[in-house]
Amino acid sequence: MKFAAWTALVIGAMMLVQWLLFIVAGQVHEFETEAFAIALRLVAEVATAITLLVSGALLQRGRRRATRLALVAFGTVI
Repeated sequence: MKFAAWTALVIGAMMLVQWLLFIVAGQVHEFETEAFAIALRLVAEVATAITLLVSGALLQRGRRRATRLALVAFGTVI
């Protein structure tokens, strides 16, 4: 489970960093053209990243129900 935990933590963190860098660099032009669509996309991406981070942390701690949450988190990535 350590590999799955670290994978979830790394992917979740990198998703947040990627979007943060895109927004700061001004590379998200949809804010001007399709504000509602990009807002929904960002909500989904941040929810996925947070779910990955939480499931990764719970897997690291060896929580019993963390496996189910990790499956949901990895499913949202797919």
